Amino acid sequence: MNYFKDYLNESEDYQNFIREFYDENNYYELTDTYGFNGNVKEHRLRRECYTLGVGTRRFSMEDNESLFKVEDFQVKVNNNQFKFIDSNGLEAKICFRGSLTPTYMPGYIAMLLQLFTPGAMYYKIGEMVKSEYIPRITYDNIILTRKRIRLTYIKEHLLRKEKESDFEYYRRLNMVFLGLKLNKEFFVVIDRSSQLEEELFKFKPLYINIENPLSVKVFEKEVAERFYPSKYEHFFMEEYLSNTGSYAKELSYEIY
Repeated sequence: MNYFKDYLNESEDYQNFIREFYDENNYYELTDTYGFNGNVKEHRLRRECYTLGVGTRRFSMEDNESLFKVEDFQVKVNNNQFKFIDSNGLEAKICFRGSLTPTYMPGYIAMLLQLFTPGAMYYKIGEMVKSEYIPRITYDNIILTRKRIRLTYIKEHLLRKEKESDFEYYRRLNMVFLGLKLNKEFFVVIDRSSQLEEELFKFKPLYINIENPLSVKVFEKEVAERFYPSKYEHFFMEEYLSNTGSYAKELSYEIY
C-alpha cells in the first residue's frame, strides 16, 4: 500500500470501494500485530481498534476519536454465533492487517487461531465477558475457550481465619468447593484484558488440586496470601481438562 500512494489518494474507484465495503459495514481496522512490518502503512480505515498489551497503537489513543479498544466491545451471542457490538450498539467487524502468516490460511482458520489459541496475538474471547462465571466456548467437539470462574466468586473463603490450622483451612476450602460444586482441579490464570501491574502481568498459570493438602498450601501462599482480596478480580479458576488414564483426552490441534 505504500508503493502506490498516489493511486490510493487519487483513485475515485478505490475511495468508493473503501467507503462502501468497509466504512458503511462498520469495519474496524486492527493493525498491531507481530512481524513482517505489515502494519507500517499510512492508509487506514476510518475506524481503528487496538488491544491491551500488544502493539504500538495503544500509545496513541489520546485525542484520537477514531481509535477504540477491542476489550470495550460487547459480545452478543445469538443462534450460536457471537458478534462484536461497539459503543454505538452496532455490529462491529474487524479487519486484521499485519502479520502475513495467518493470511496463508483459510479465513475461518486464521480467525479461530487469532481468537482462541494460547498466547494468542490479540485477545481471548473469554476475557471479554465481564462476569464471574464464563462458560466453555466450543466449536463442534473442539474447545475454543475453557470454562472460567473469577476468583471473586469465593473471595470470602480464601484467607485463613484466625487460629485456623492447616488441616482446618484445608477441610474448610474443600467443603466450600463441594458445596458450590466447583471442580477440584483447575488452573489459576490471570485476566490479561485489563491494564496489569508488573507483578500480576508476570503471573504464570498455576495448577491446583484442592484435594491435595500440599497443593492447597501452594494455592494459599502464591495466590490467596500473596495478593490483596482487591486483586482477586484479576484471577480466574480455569477448568482442567486432562485425565489420569492411559490415554490423553485433552488434545491440541495444529492446522497446516
